[in-house]
Amino acid sequence: MAAQDQLEVDALTKELTALKLASQGRSVSDPRINKRIAVVEDLLGRKKTATLRTPNATYKKGGMVKKQQAKVKKVMGEFKEGKLKAGKNGKTVKDKGQAIAIALSVARKKK
Repeated sequence: MAAQDQLEVDALTKELTALKLASQGRSVSDPRINKRIAVVEDLLGRKKTATLRTPNATYKKGGMVKKQQAKVKKVMGEFKEGKLKAGKNGKTVKDKGQAIAIALSVARKKK
């Protein structure tokens, strides 16, 4: 956890403690204090969960739908059988990387 984040978490924790003590001493709850408590708890929760994440974490941006997955499977099957043709000249694809590129390209068009 960065030093700045730790300072912010400490400040929010102190404010939350003070707000809870202030609300306990009142016979009637003040809606402004209750709202501020909720806001501070939310901020504190976000800070803590944000600092738990690794900075270089990778997140899945998008995926393929079922039809696209089926298309990729079909094209790769053609490659394994030696029937996959590339481009206008119709030459048989022999490179697995090229076959994957063709499969993903075809799947993208079918989305």
